[in-house]
Amino acid sequence: MGTIMTRVNDKNRAQELRKQGKTYSEIRAIIPNLSKGTLCGWVKNIELTKNQKIIILQNMRIGADSARDTQRQKGSWTNHLRKIEKTKQTVSEAKTEIDDLIKDSFFLMGLMLYWAEGDKSLDRQRVKFCNSDPLMVTLMMKWFREKCNVPDNKFFIELNIHELMNKQEMMGLWTKVTNIPESKFTVFVKPTQYDSLKNSSYRGTCSIRIHSVDLFRKIVSWRIFALEKMGFDIKNAPVAQWIEQVFSKH
Repeated sequence: MGTIMTRVNDKNRAQELRKQGKTYSEIRAIIPNLSKGTLCGWVKNIELTKNQKIIILQNMRIGADSARDTQRQKGSWTNHLRKIEKTKQTVSEAKTEIDDLIKDSFFLMGLMLYWAEGDKSLDRQRVKFCNSDPLMVTLMMKWFREKCNVPDNKFFIELNIHELMNKQEMMGLWTKVTNIPESKFTVFVKPTQYDSLKNSSYRGTCSIRIHSVDLFRKIVSWRIFALEKMGFDIKNAPVAQWIEQVFSKH
């Protein structure tokens, strides 16, 4: 009997709330254990004023927007945590791999050349190696392919030349050096005030770009762990501090 009376009271309460212009969600939040189907049956014959209908639609939109915002925030946080774990994995792999890689003279040669001529910004975290020596660029292309396992479709080449140079000739030269097709080249032509090149052997500056944050993190981690293996004090190095920050995140 008590249960029946409770349901009757719930029905009366639900109908009163509906007459006040409450949404189904608001009513169910006030009356516990009330299914949407039951509520629909209780209030289906209640006519709402035009103003109440407008208010309900506005509240429903606000609720939907709030739910979407909450879902976006949850998704953003999940992606944030996933990126942190991915970075930790990349750094941990580099630390494990360096034990064998440090014995490879070619690997160390490329790693040190990247340290000297590559982009090392922890803010940008991009892989970019720039030089004007074709032989050095050839070496680094080999290093990226063989030691970093970069496929050809991931390479992009930037070529900086003077306007006195023959663009097609320079592109042909650097295409052979990198073994990357001209379609993957971006060429920047710099104006000059001179009538001729001062250095006749200069063939422009070639930049190798690889769009991979993971590879950047692997390279800088390899370097700092290699230096540690060699007995250098790395604790004050920016990369070491960055790694410490990564592993302190949750």
